[in-house]
Amino acid sequence: MRKARGTKDVALDFLRDRNKVPDEFIRRRIAAARREIAARYEQKSEIKRQAVKLFTQIQEPIRPSNDDPKAARAITGLLDLHKKLAKQKILAPSVASELGGIISGGFTAKFTPPFDYAYTIPFLTAGQPSLIGSASKGGELSTRAVSDFTTRSVGTMYTELGVFFHPFVGPARLTVSANPAYTRQWWTNSLFADSAVRSFGSVVVGIFGQQGRIGPITGAVDVADQWDETTTQEVRFDFGSSPTIPATAQLEVDPSFTYSLFVAAQTHVEAVGWPGSLAGAIISLTVPSITLQFDPIPVATQN
Repeated sequence: MRKARGTKDVALDFLRDRNKVPDEFIRRRIAAARREIAARYEQKSEIKRQAVKLFTQIQEPIRPSNDDPKAARAITGLLDLHKKLAKQKILAPSVASELGGIISGGFTAKFTPPFDYAYTIPFLTAGQPSLIGSASKGGELSTRAVSDFTTRSVGTMYTELGVFFHPFVGPARLTVSANPAYTRQWWTNSLFADSAVRSFGSVVVGIFGQQGRIGPITGAVDVADQWDETTTQEVRFDFGSSPTIPATAQLEVDPSFTYSLFVAAQTHVEAVGWPGSLAGAIISLTVPSITLQFDPIPVATQN
């Protein structure tokens, strides 16, 4: 049985102006996230391509002989390691449920699952990397990117969940925070100096706002955790978990904008295939709540 809505629930809906959120707002948010992904990785990839080209001009990569049994076994073993890691599944640590609503002592609100929206974006740049993701309004995000075994592949898996917010007064200072539970795993295998490789992952808390249907956009993000591994000629990997990775984003807001308050996780891989380089990146996340603090900014009165 669904419990009756209390005074705090009704007040929270009023403060969010929830019924006035345009239906197409989530589509605009997804489009903006897709543009951010494309711009970010294109800039990084161009810098890396230049670096690899210059490095190989001063040092010829050392490659093992095709008829060396020891080298052949080592190469096969590294491929098997990549396949083993690619099959593993990781789960975010479980967290206790929290109570939402207006917190006394100020205009602070805590949103708990189910959140307003959740979505995933697989962003394929080259080849056929394995890109798997899930996003739940219940507070769970999972993102997984693994490079293809045999050919060059580049791809990103982006996931996001959040709530809408339409301030009823302004200007104001909006502070958004979250403490998700987090598990991650990444690895890179690169045999040669010119075997480009990259494993990237991040978890962020952010605010996205847009004015009207086609107006300007604004936003702010804070990184809760991130890695970016690009070392060649090495085998590298890492894994870990944390019951909480706090992050806080802040933005000046006003009633002419509609906002989303979100938690996002993304993974990205780049590799040339085997023998050469392979990469993987996995994140699993549980978000028990998203908290906002809304502080109106006093406007000086002219005499």
